[in-house]
Amino acid sequence: MQSIPVLTGTQHTGFDFMVYTGDLISHDPDNQLTREYIMYTETVLYDLFKRLLGSGPVYAALGNHDTYNQAQDAPHSLGGALADQFSWNYDHVAALWQHEQWISEEAVQLARAHYAAYMVKRTDGLRVITLNTDMWYRANYFNYINMSHPDTSGMLRFLTDELQEAEDAGDRVWILGHVLSGWDGTNAMTNPTDLSAIFWGHTHEDQLSIFYANNATDISAKTAQVVSWIGPSLTPLTNLNSGFRMYEVDSSTFEIVDAHT
Repeated sequence: MQSIPVLTGTQHTGFDFMVYTGDLISHDPDNQLTREYIMYTETVLYDLFKRLLGSGPVYAALGNHDTYNQAQDAPHSLGGALADQFSWNYDHVAALWQHEQWISEEAVQLARAHYAAYMVKRTDGLRVITLNTDMWYRANYFNYINMSHPDTSGMLRFLTDELQEAEDAGDRVWILGHVLSGWDGTNAMTNPTDLSAIFWGHTHEDQLSIFYANNATDISAKTAQVVSWIGPSLTPLTNLNSGFRMYEVDSSTFEIVDAHT
C-alpha cells in the first residue's frame, strides 16, 4: 500500500477517489476467525487507506470474506432475529465509512438497511452504487432459501431502483461489487449473471470481461454493452503478484480512458 502513491506519482496530489471491491480479511478457515477479528481488521485497513492513499473518498464494497461466518449474509425476508444476525457488520462498516468522511449520513442509512450496499451521488455528477454480492454468491447458504423467488434479499431491486433514479436524472453510474457475475459460472448464482456492472474483485487476478445483451446469446461488437474491470489483489494469494490498478477517467462521461496495472 505504501508503494501505491509512489508508483502512481500521486504522493502530493492524492487520488480524486478510490474504489475498493472487498476482501479485507485474511483468507483463513472459520475456526481461526471471530466477529471481533473481522471488526478489528475493517477498522485498521480502512484507516490505512485514509492515511496512505490521500484525501479522496474511498467507495468500498464488502467481499465474501468480510463477514463472519465468511460468505454468510441473511436476507431481510427471513424476518426477526434471523434476518438481523449480520447487522452488526453493516452498522460497523457504515460507521467507519462515515468516520473517514467518505460517505454522507444518507448513504450511511442506506448501507445499514441494505446489507452495507449504498449509493453516493458525487458533486461531479457521477453516482456510485455498491452492492453486497454475497446475496448471489453460491457459498452463502442463505441463498438456498426460497429459491423460487428471483431476488429474495432485495439486492437487485435496490440496484434497479437506484439505476432508474439515475437514468431519470440523466446521471452516469459506476457499480461496485466483489463476487463477479458471469465469469466462468461457478461463483454467481443464475439470476444476477445478466447484470451489467463495472468493477469487481474476488478472483485476485488482473482481468476484465465484457457483458453482452440478452445474456451473451449473441456475442458481437454490436451487442457489447459494458466492460467490467476485475482488479488484482494486494495480497499475493495463490501464486500471484501483488497488484493494483489506476484508472484515468473522462471527467464528463466517466468512461475509463486508460487503466494502469
